[in-house]
This record gives sequence, structure tokens and C-alpha cells, in this order.
Amino acid sequence: MIWHIEYSAKAKEDLSNIADYLTYVLFTPDSARKIVSTILGEIEALTFMPSKFSYYPHEPWYSQHIRFFPVKKYNVLYYEDESTGIINIVRIMYASRDVAAQFDESF
Repeated sequence: MIWHIEYSAKAKEDLSNIADYLTYVLFTPDSARKIVSTILGEIEALTFMPSKFSYYPHEPWYSQHIRFFPVKKYNVLYYEDESTGIINIVRIMYASRDVAAQFDESF
């Protein structure tokens, strides 16, 4: 199967916020470009084997088959839809954030 990647509006916003924070708050635009590029590259690698990562270990996301994987200090949360061949990137969050407080179940 050929997998395609789609980003939720919230995941796109997350990437933008990461880039903005690193660029305008920490004043590290080179780091911002590198980390965003790294995140996007790791997400693209999912097209070869999207089920290789574990389900997020807490409800309600575990039973909804939300998977996650770390990239540097961030976690990428996603699910794959075998019927459409789409990998849905739901959120990209700083790893130490409280996922339950940030995660919108209506993805």
C-alpha cells in the first residue's frame, strides 16, 4: 500500500508555533528550521511502515488507535486509516506537555 500523509489544522498550527517559538522567543532561527525539517522528515518516514510505533498509552486515545513517536523534544501523534491509505498527523507537541490538557478528541 502507498501511504499518504495529511496534517490536521492543529498539527499545522503546532509546527508553526514550534518554529515561531524557536525563532522569536529563543532567537534561534537556524534551530527552528532544523527542528521543523527533522520533524517533517521523520513524519515522511512513516509512509514506509506507519504501524511501527506504539499506541498512545492513555485513554481515550489508546482505544482510538492514536500512535505516537518522539522527535527530539517533541511527540508526534497520529493514526493511520488503512481504508484510505492516509496517515493523519493529529498533533505535534513538546514532549513534557500534558497531552490530556492539549489534545482535542475531535481530530
